[in-house]
Amino acid sequence: MRDLDDELLSDITVGATILGSGGGGDPTLGMLLARKAIREHGSVRLVPLAELPDEAHVGFLAAVGAPGVLIEKIPRPDDAVAALDVLESYLGRRFTHIAPIEAGGLNAVTPVAAAAVKGIPVLDADGMGRAFPFLDMVTPTLYGGRATPMSFADEHGTTMVLETSTNAWSESIGRAVTVASGGIMFFASYPMTGRQARAWLIDAPLTRAARLGALVREARAAKVSPVDAILAHEPGKRIVEGRVTGVRRRTERGFDFGEARIEGLGRDAGRTVTLDFQNEYLVAREGDSVLATTPDILMTLTAETGEPIPAEELRYGFRVAVVGIRGDERWHSEAGLALTGPRRFGYDMDAVPVVPGAAGSAVVAHAAGAPGAAGAPGGVGAPGGVGAPGGVGAPGAPVGSGAPVGSGAPTRAKDVESWRAWCKEREATLRAVPGNLALVVNQPLGEEPEAVDLLPGIEAWFAGGDPGVRLRIDPTVTAEIDGVPAAGETILRRLGPGGPYLRCGGIWVDAFSLEGAAYELRIYDEGAAALTAFDRIETYPHDPAMVCAGRFTAYDEVAAVPWEFTKEADSGRPKSVPGRMALTLPGDEEANLLAFKDGPELVLVFADGTTGVESYAPGRFLRIPAPAGDAEVIVDFNRAFIPPCGFSDFYSCPIPPPENRVETAIRAGERRVLWHGGARVH
Repeated sequence: MRDLDDELLSDITVGATILGSGGGGDPTLGMLLARKAIREHGSVRLVPLAELPDEAHVGFLAAVGAPGVLIEKIPRPDDAVAALDVLESYLGRRFTHIAPIEAGGLNAVTPVAAAAVKGIPVLDADGMGRAFPFLDMVTPTLYGGRATPMSFADEHGTTMVLETSTNAWSESIGRAVTVASGGIMFFASYPMTGRQARAWLIDAPLTRAARLGALVREARAAKVSPVDAILAHEPGKRIVEGRVTGVRRRTERGFDFGEARIEGLGRDAGRTVTLDFQNEYLVAREGDSVLATTPDILMTLTAETGEPIPAEELRYGFRVAVVGIRGDERWHSEAGLALTGPRRFGYDMDAVPVVPGAAGSAVVAHAAGAPGAAGAPGGVGAPGGVGAPGGVGAPGAPVGSGAPVGSGAPTRAKDVESWRAWCKEREATLRAVPGNLALVVNQPLGEEPEAVDLLPGIEAWFAGGDPGVRLRIDPTVTAEIDGVPAAGETILRRLGPGGPYLRCGGIWVDAFSLEGAAYELRIYDEGAAALTAFDRIETYPHDPAMVCAGRFTAYDEVAAVPWEFTKEADSGRPKSVPGRMALTLPGDEEANLLAFKDGPELVLVFADGTTGVESYAPGRFLRIPAPAGDAEVIVDFNRAFIPPCGFSDFYSCPIPPPENRVETAIRAGERRVLWHGGARVH
């Protein structure tokens, strides 16, 4: 523990500019405001994360807005204090410590001035280890921590408290409020206990920033290269050294967008590197080659003095060195890359690290099982945890988006590879025709012939006792069933594994029946809008703790259980239920689930603590091989998937009965469907 004196603040300011990766706003403003507040209100202590007591109350304090706006509108410490006061009043408790949400840019030192006024210490921990432009891009999100309740305060005296269901919504709504307020506001968010903070946050980022600043200061004094000094102490590399020959930037939706072009000099002569930025530098490219990307830290520094240059200050003619520094390992996990990798910013590319690092998924799995982590005692959903009665946040509020509830159990490489192969197969199946995304018509049939939608010249009807649907195909129509030409009257049998399918050009048709009752035609179109709009399935990271041992107990006779469906007209139709599945879920919740039979498999239809908040609202499915009788079974929730109704409105899917609704947040398997441009197709 030490006081934040002038030298330490100065070093942190330089280092925070480097960790800002070109964004985050100029921390010099924050440093000046901090020094003034300390002189007026007294010293501020910097407390190590390891010394934080379990019962501490911690929150992030930060400014939000486009860095370019900060050049014209200097933030006011009074607004920062107001944001804290409003959230404390809402929560009914005072914060004992303030943490910076990010160690890069202005927000690395923003909490200091407010801490001086409030008389509380600053925690040497943050949620990014650098700067990111979105407020949900923090490590608490990986563990289920909630951004809300979140308070805002602006220069106009406006204050508000926001409650949202997910951290991504907090970002979207908070950004809109900021733009409406004039482009800059202060907010306080992610209230957490000391126990949670120790498990969730990145340790000692301000110490890292101070070390970087000291390296630059000492290198200048010794008249050696500050860039070399930085790379001698940090995992990273020099990407290019040269002259800025072009910068394009624009401000919209509360962000600074643009790119900078650097023409190489000296040993880099003949090279041209482009830096793309959205507040922060995100991608370094040379021609068609990607050199480095987010979540690693890309930064421009003056070649001679090592002075870091934020993206909003970069100008034509500057001679710079572009360096890349390894980001926190948690950002290199699957969950971390989904949150902060290039695809999150709209780049169709995988992340390219500046240097090799540890296996990030193992880091997150380990951290998720640490004391105070999600699912651990005192963690998310536990007594006293975020979203739990008596915990930090609104009582009974759902947890936010995040990574799995895990015990830190070891992940076998072959299990992860098998799961990844399953994920790829799922998406390939969805994109195929016929497939869930391609379904465009669901046509019930009666006993009289009727025209088939989208297929002029073909009629269909269902006659009782037939093993499928009768078709009458006009001689002028070119059609086939499973590749065999079809004409006149024929039967399209009930859908089984892989077909059969009627095909006419780009239109595919199958015959479907629930439990052998009335038939309907499902019609698929190779040009379906959903096929074009579909981006991908967002999944939770693989978590070995979500592989549960259970016991299936078979009924003496298969029960015909009336079931509810997503379409009311289908509700009440029976499903064949051969028995129940007893499970002990992570967190020790006991469950006794109904499982219905679908061919050689059992299907668990379940809802959990993430349903409708983080994961698909009607619930999710899980398939396991059907035992012949009573048997021990393994239930791997990493294979939980979104039912067909999540991809097309023309599906009617079973929804979880009361017995299959559990309180445990099962952060495993498929989470939600993502569409290009954020549009929802259905």
